[in-house]
Amino acid sequence: MQAYRFFKPGLGKEVEVYWVGSFWKTRTNKWNVNVYLFDGMQIIQGYLPIGAMPFLAIGAKVDDGYLRGSMASEDNGELRINNLAQGNLINFGQLPRNLCSYYGNQHLSREKVYSYVCDNKTYFIPQSEIVRAFLTTNTTFANSIIAPEGLSFLISSYNIVGDKLNVELSKEYPKQLLTHGNVIHLMSVYLKGSLNDLWWSVFRNALTDSSAKKMFDIVPMKGVKLQFKYKQFMNFVLVKEIRDISGLRPPFNSLSYTHPAAVEKSGDKEEEKRRIPKGNKDHRNLDHTTSPGFDSNRDAVWHDSIHIKMHFRGIKAEHVMKQSDNPRKHIKNVSTSTKISKYTLRNYIGDGKGKPIELQNLSVLPEDINIAGLEKFLRAVAYIEKHTSARVHNATVVPLAGESAFVRVGESPRNCAVIFVEESVILEFGRPDNYPISTLIINKYDSSIIEDDIGKLIASVIENNGHWDASFLSAFHSFSYKFAKHSRNDTPENWGSRLLQKMWI
Repeated sequence: MQAYRFFKPGLGKEVEVYWVGSFWKTRTNKWNVNVYLFDGMQIIQGYLPIGAMPFLAIGAKVDDGYLRGSMASEDNGELRINNLAQGNLINFGQLPRNLCSYYGNQHLSREKVYSYVCDNKTYFIPQSEIVRAFLTTNTTFANSIIAPEGLSFLISSYNIVGDKLNVELSKEYPKQLLTHGNVIHLMSVYLKGSLNDLWWSVFRNALTDSSAKKMFDIVPMKGVKLQFKYKQFMNFVLVKEIRDISGLRPPFNSLSYTHPAAVEKSGDKEEEKRRIPKGNKDHRNLDHTTSPGFDSNRDAVWHDSIHIKMHFRGIKAEHVMKQSDNPRKHIKNVSTSTKISKYTLRNYIGDGKGKPIELQNLSVLPEDINIAGLEKFLRAVAYIEKHTSARVHNATVVPLAGESAFVRVGESPRNCAVIFVEESVILEFGRPDNYPISTLIINKYDSSIIEDDIGKLIASVIENNGHWDASFLSAFHSFSYKFAKHSRNDTPENWGSRLLQKMWI
């Protein structure tokens, strides 16, 4: 494993990563992860950017500031977790002292540990190790886990035909991560299932009080088998580093994927090691913040690989090279067994009425309509209307109603903007809380039933607690669609231009 300097030089040659803690955000909105080093005598507490998560295995050696990776070990254990929900989270300070001591560091004593009992043994797994091994297996995923748009910016479009998943990756997906295993993992986390539930629970907990130090909610995840490095005292086992995961069941049986800039083929193995090739510079990754004992001048070039294998047995995958330079490609809707319930616009809005927005003067946003979380989006629509040849036919904002927690933001109803522009319809949900749901652009729709289709779509989002249902979308024959991801750095002009690229105009 190639070494990289993450830490301040001069820490000594016997220093190791003792523990990895929870996420927290600085006043300048930079995300970090707590890291605890041990020099043989005392705990050295500090933090690193969240992009370092994939490489922070407990036991990894630090030599003159360089992270050398964990040492090879003959002590490899196995554990089959019948259901992750059968375990619970405890504080580090509750571990047996002979197994692992917090050396009087009160911050470390409050870090959370997952506890699971099997065959008269109690297994302790750092919560950060579960996040690292199951979710943040590379820097791109690590940076995405606390972003409101999640992994959606890596995916241009996808659809499901029977049990086959077809994916068009976006240009933001690092070309160097194009392996079957990486893409299967991406879509396993992105689509509805236990990994997706775990992912979004990390995001929700990151936004709560960091003093709680809880990284995720325990979700049902059945039949997972782990291989790991460990330390044991009596019937207590500390899992230090997960090296191998099997038993995961993606919500598809086969996968076909494309990438706009792909120039290399993936291997034929169904089970591949997660890799980040040498020299891959991902400028999304490091926030150069300083911390006690850690270096502010860290190298932004990442490791070539991390030592973890994730097995997806029986999943067939193929990497399809693009045959055309034409970027305009839409998803073919296919028949599925998904039942589409009958909805009308009155099913999902609070008072049965949508309120029109006047686009000509959005330099002054309307005060008589709740547009919380839509301000930037509406300015982007105004830019489209004023500065491009595209014509906006109608712009309406409606409040949501229903029993889902998604329909309210605090005491106020969440709103939804429905924008008809040229031959497209844009659906955007108000996000004053930065809720992670992408913008939907509907193209080539049937005008005779579009209102009913919009009703079904919004009702589906409410029923799925604020998430688009890929299977439900793929069941529609009356339109094609694209997603647009949110970016915190977008200006209204840039956002408007991105929306135009998704439309058939």
